[in-house]
Amino acid sequence: MPRVVRNRISTASKRRSKSRAIVWLVAVILIAGGAVTAYRFSPSLRKMAVTAGSIADRITQNSAGMEPAESVLRGTIYDHKYKELAVSYAVYSLYAKPVGMHVDSKLISSLATITGQTEKDLATLLKSHAPVVRLAENLDYHQSVEVEKLGVQGLYCSEEEVRFYPAQNVGAHVIGFVGEQIGLAGIEGRYDVVLHPGQFMASDVFELDVNKDEILGDTIADIKLSLDLSLQKELNQQLQRYLDAQGVSKGIGILVNPHSGRILALSNLPSYNPNFFWQADAAVQEDKVYRQKLSKELITPLLARTAAILREGLSYDGVLPVGVRAPNYGVSDEDIASLQQELRLYAPVESSWESGYKDRLQAVRESIHGMDSTLTGVQIEVALASLINGGWRIAPWMLEGLYDHTTRKMYPLNKGKITRNMVLEPVSGVLLRRELFAGRVTTQGSDETKKGRVVSEVFTHSDIHFSKQTSEYVQQQLYVGMIPPKKPQYFLVLAVEADQIYPRPRSADDDSVSMDTIGEHILTRAMAADLMVVDKHPLEKNKENMNKFFVSKRLNFQLPDNPVRQPVIDMPQLAGMSLRKALQRLGQQDMKVRIKGSGTVVAQTPAAGQSLQGITECTLRLESGKY
Repeated sequence: MPRVVRNRISTASKRRSKSRAIVWLVAVILIAGGAVTAYRFSPSLRKMAVTAGSIADRITQNSAGMEPAESVLRGTIYDHKYKELAVSYAVYSLYAKPVGMHVDSKLISSLATITGQTEKDLATLLKSHAPVVRLAENLDYHQSVEVEKLGVQGLYCSEEEVRFYPAQNVGAHVIGFVGEQIGLAGIEGRYDVVLHPGQFMASDVFELDVNKDEILGDTIADIKLSLDLSLQKELNQQLQRYLDAQGVSKGIGILVNPHSGRILALSNLPSYNPNFFWQADAAVQEDKVYRQKLSKELITPLLARTAAILREGLSYDGVLPVGVRAPNYGVSDEDIASLQQELRLYAPVESSWESGYKDRLQAVRESIHGMDSTLTGVQIEVALASLINGGWRIAPWMLEGLYDHTTRKMYPLNKGKITRNMVLEPVSGVLLRRELFAGRVTTQGSDETKKGRVVSEVFTHSDIHFSKQTSEYVQQQLYVGMIPPKKPQYFLVLAVEADQIYPRPRSADDDSVSMDTIGEHILTRAMAADLMVVDKHPLEKNKENMNKFFVSKRLNFQLPDNPVRQPVIDMPQLAGMSLRKALQRLGQQDMKVRIKGSGTVVAQTPAAGQSLQGITECTLRLESGKY
């Protein structure tokens, strides 16, 4: 994988440098001669003096002792119960300078005990005449401390920060990934300035309840999401189960609270493992919830029923059976179009986890381009949620809070900043919530157990997309479900697309796996889940995840007996690409990548088409507003 060397100072970095300089200047002034005056005359200066004193304390603490100081690493991403979704570890490689180094059997035995390497291998390496040899890698912090305690001249550890995603492909499109400590996608990219160690401004997290003039993240800050990891896994597993039974690969799922807009689980399939994100192509990494084009015909029957209910108003007493009623309940195309406009059906929904402004603009352009023909999954979710929550169009959200390790304070979401618009009159909203899905309960239950009953409906649409020389057959399915029926707490939207012509070979699972059954399973699990908010932030990283990480690293580090010689390739064309796509295009090339500027790649060295044989470094120049 390319090793990135950042040769630019971003706006956020400039803010950090400037803020640090100011803090140091104030600290020197206050500590040198202004402490007494500050305490006597100004409360604000007293606060600054306390801050300066705490900084001095941290400097003293971090400088004390002979053992290596534990690293300040990138912030952790948690679900709403503080289960780790993304976490960083310090990994150490052990090096030696054999020439002139005193080596005996006792030292070799000690190193073997610490590193897990064999004494024979270590003895061979320490006999080398090379200036520096690597004795072991993927050591943890405690192992590096044990090496330091040996006190051997010429023996040292080199540290590297590694990002780990314990849930692997679960929620990968939301969480995103990091390349050389730079957030490149998802939450990692959107809040890179927050997760990266160092100060940031409150304006970088405007969604949270933070004083606008406050400076946070003096050391590190963690992010807490609204996702529930157990429900996220359930949604992934059930949706994948249905895709496998149908013999298709593309599907999305969104589980939300329709009254608040909180996202509890979100699935994009096929998914990828962010621990090895470079192995997934751009098509797999694409966020299909916000990009996949679904036919508007999927929800036309539901919109027609909505328009019929609104037409009758409070006098509505149900619709006729399918065999005798008029097409679309007798509602005209003009009435359906008017309802679409009222619901703002085709209005773009901005992602709360896409990293770049350019990406969000692209999503808006694609939404406008496809207006009146296709919808994205999130547009469908937002519009249909407004039909069951009393007529409110609510932007879905995922950032639940931020924990600052310096202040040891949790900054929660400011719910007043969630975009909410009334799109239906209150009376109409109540009527729709009562009547739109009346009589569509899919699970059986008595009046005493009606809270556990699921209301759902499945829609299917087939179409043929023609081009100049070819045609493409597409079949799409949409599932809409909620629980409980009276006032839904959980609203689930599933969408699946098949690009093959039916009939297809049937499997034994076809009859037992349907969209109704998996939707019911997910919703009942959500209803039974314990979603109580956990307020206490964990002070330590999860040891089970840490062990899992180090075991996987040590198992994966096995050099083949006969390394495969990779063919020499040419430098790819990177101009016009974003940084993320450029790094992905470079793939597994073992070279340093120097980056100058920000935005889109406008120039590269070596030039496109030049052989990479013997090349160990390349340079990318980025500019905003190009291409």
